[in-house]
Amino acid sequence: MVRRWVIAVVSIAALFAVAYGMTGLVTAQPDPKPVATSGSVVLVAVPGLAWTDVSATRTPDLWQVLDYGATANQVVHTVGSTACTPSAWLTLGAGHGVDAAGCAAPAPVVSGGTATWPSWAQWRSADSGIGLLGATATRHGRCIEAVGPDAALAAADSTGRVSHYAASLATASFTTCAVTLVTASATELNTIVGKLPATATLIVTGLSDGSSDDAGLRLAYALGTGVPAGVLRSASTKQPALIQTADLTATMLQTLGASSPPAGVHGSPLQVVPTPQNAVTATANNAALARAVSVNHAVLVWFWLAWAVLFVGLLAMVVRSRPRWTRPALAFLAAVPIGTFLAGLLPWSRWPAPALWLVVLSLLWAGVIVAIAYAGPWRRWIGSPWVTVGAVSSAVLALDVMHGSSLQLPAMLGLQPEYGGRYYGMGNAGYAIFATAVLLLAGLLGGRLIAVDERRLGAWTIGLLCGAAVLVLAAPMWGADFGGPPPLLIAGGIMVVLSLGRSLSWRRLALIVGVAVLLAVIAGVIDALRPASSRSYLGRFFAGLFDGSGGIVGEKLGANLRLLVATPVSPLIPLALIFCGYVVWLAGRPNQPGWSWARRLGDAVGLSEPLEVAADTRVGAEEVPFLRETAIGVLVMCAIAMCINDSGVGIPAIAALIAFPFAAVLATRDPLTTA
Repeated sequence: MVRRWVIAVVSIAALFAVAYGMTGLVTAQPDPKPVATSGSVVLVAVPGLAWTDVSATRTPDLWQVLDYGATANQVVHTVGSTACTPSAWLTLGAGHGVDAAGCAAPAPVVSGGTATWPSWAQWRSADSGIGLLGATATRHGRCIEAVGPDAALAAADSTGRVSHYAASLATASFTTCAVTLVTASATELNTIVGKLPATATLIVTGLSDGSSDDAGLRLAYALGTGVPAGVLRSASTKQPALIQTADLTATMLQTLGASSPPAGVHGSPLQVVPTPQNAVTATANNAALARAVSVNHAVLVWFWLAWAVLFVGLLAMVVRSRPRWTRPALAFLAAVPIGTFLAGLLPWSRWPAPALWLVVLSLLWAGVIVAIAYAGPWRRWIGSPWVTVGAVSSAVLALDVMHGSSLQLPAMLGLQPEYGGRYYGMGNAGYAIFATAVLLLAGLLGGRLIAVDERRLGAWTIGLLCGAAVLVLAAPMWGADFGGPPPLLIAGGIMVVLSLGRSLSWRRLALIVGVAVLLAVIAGVIDALRPASSRSYLGRFFAGLFDGSGGIVGEKLGANLRLLVATPVSPLIPLALIFCGYVVWLAGRPNQPGWSWARRLGDAVGLSEPLEVAADTRVGAEEVPFLRETAIGVLVMCAIAMCINDSGVGIPAIAALIAFPFAAVLATRDPLTTA
């Protein structure tokens, strides 16, 4: 048995390595080059401008220059769900999200060529970081010219004063200062380009959501002698054709003489990935990403509401008659989440009716996975289809996060970049799917070995799968996650202890938690010691703890509390988690009093099966050993992840998309029957 187990492990590892290499070949990108701004920088903001607005007829001035320079979508998120124009300009001046002025900032007081903001002291009391650009210019003996009152919000120094102010393009110089900030329309670009010095770098940005009530990705474009043709990116997003407002701040800080962005700046200087493109392809490529994000947001609620209705219908059939045909239907529902990620393999956002294509492709991929799960003789064991669903879900997400998260970026359950979430690694929704799939896969495979009295091999199987998943999540070049690895490591450690037939004493539990915390701290400290531009989310988390910048822990707790009361349904999520824990606890204590219907629920899904399995027990077609221990692992992961991740309240709800159909499938059999 040991020899066969080793061969299986080596074969799976080799297969994954081949898949990793092939995925790398498909997703390979040229090395990025820095944007060189040896001369001045002129930033022109056209509030609300998106790539879906760009064409030869609607924006002719911009269209004429798109054959040159570099393009991207820009995340303009400030603090609220949408980015108001005054807040967006203050964010540009601070290098991080600011909402001090709201959406209706008063006009500055103009005297000659200077401007002063009378409300500046009040705004700085709300956010002391505003005025960073102007203060940096003063400190290095440079200046910033603001053209228009909105632009003056980003150009002001720490006192609220703008030393070089022009009310309109007609009076702007464009040659006096190292940085010029302009509020304009797309039709005024030709006028601006005609006034630029030959060595200047032009940056055009949508900057805010403008008058729109919907958050979205906005246009970003850079042109200059130091800007190769291609797509913009930055070290903060690690995504080609995606930047954030703070990246523009970091780029202008370099122009003003700062050697590196200070800790309060949440961006990195712009880079360019050289990519041949013209106006047509540049517009189409960038508009496709913006459209994908928008469509996902529009479809999200209705899609998963339909999923819930279908699940309730299947559950009712299971309760009434337990028909066997509901098993593949429930497996299909559990495969839908990873299907929404696989939909990104095809350019559905470029096709007519993209929302329809997104739904169709997500369902088709789920169907392919279930077809594979039921295609061979392995389908006779009730757990085999779920091994397939778990293996595909975890492998797809692992490969994606190891190659830049290109599937997660535009996915329905992906990174949600328009709201200033993560831009790489694994978001909360992806983590919930990944961790649940890994734990179910580990429990099913480990349980098969435990059932034939190979407890050590079962424990090794669980430990290897959970350890590999934690490595993918924690590695700075891959998942770069702080809140994800500890819950999965603790849950996996508990399952390993239980798989060895040991009791889960307080001492063992403390040891598991201590090891998980220690490993997370070591990884975080090492990452935090790297240069700021090279840190991942994990490193920035610990760096913020060290220097006190940003109150990261408070922000995470605050985000959780806000999400907990965001909708009438939100408080039910932790209550449902507590109830599931009660059912699992009750199933393991048959002689303890408890709600009879909760006990019957545990019996229906097989949670009351004995923990010990005799050595001569033959694993039958309807048997799922190690089930209660696997349920404990999933619940522990959800509970801890919900508490330590920002907006983590949604993690149990997403985990239920896989766990609940699995539990319903188990209710289609007699849990005490062995073949």
